[in-house]
Amino acid sequence: MRLLLILCLLATVGSALAQPTLRVGANTRLVGSGPVRLVYGGGTLTNNGSLSLAAAGRLTFGGPTTYGGSGTATVANAVFDHSTGTSVLNNLLSVTERATLFSLANVNANGQLYLRTDGFPDASLANSGILSGTVQGLVTKATLTTGATPYASTLTTNVSGNAMRYQWQSSTNNVTFTDVAGARDATYTASVTAKTYYRCRLTTSNSFYNQNTPARLLDYTGTPATQTVCRSSRVVLSISKTGSRYEWYKNSTRTPSKLVEIPSFEKGTATSSLTVVSAQ
Repeated sequence: MRLLLILCLLATVGSALAQPTLRVGANTRLVGSGPVRLVYGGGTLTNNGSLSLAAAGRLTFGGPTTYGGSGTATVANAVFDHSTGTSVLNNLLSVTERATLFSLANVNANGQLYLRTDGFPDASLANSGILSGTVQGLVTKATLTTGATPYASTLTTNVSGNAMRYQWQSSTNNVTFTDVAGARDATYTASVTAKTYYRCRLTTSNSFYNQNTPARLLDYTGTPATQTVCRSSRVVLSISKTGSRYEWYKNSTRTPSKLVEIPSFEKGTATSSLTVVSAQ
């Protein structure tokens, strides 16, 4: 705890000095528990050790900072709050909750700002500043990813802020993407009638930032062709789509209508062909 207090003091005092330097040594492990706040006034922040501010902890860059070193850094929140100069990330800074760029904060993410969506699905970026470089951990979220009948799925990404601009794109092969006409909001509701990949091209109103979110596949499994059979006859219902999971329903796609295999009534409820033993 004493080490933590000393480092916080150095960071705060540094704001009154010309280009101060704060170093976290190779054998130093700085850990904050709870809503600990480390404020650095700007200059050079070199981390060759370990910096961890989890559980609502916050690292604030109060002035333009060059962050580098060979150490590791994981913080719940990273805040860039300076109106002059540019902060540059030359070493990986992992964020588990939110990275925030306030108005006029100029930040070169340089591929080193990592939203840890791999383990924290809600990690996000809020940008009202001036962003350049690229950001790791972008995601494309969808409310539904598959369906047997034409369905609607609302797409979102984990980047917000009044400096952001959005353009949703679609592709049939995950290679060639085209803009979806009029889809320029933070959310887009897709009407899915065929297997389609969607992503969002992110730009800003005040910089040259330009980055695509990872593509998300919205699958369309299709519906069986209409068949007419006599009562009490055996019938096989098949779909032409191939996949790793199949679910059959009666009357609707609501959970209570999902078929559970009962050999005397239906067989193959988890395959692409369903046998109705005694059609009613």
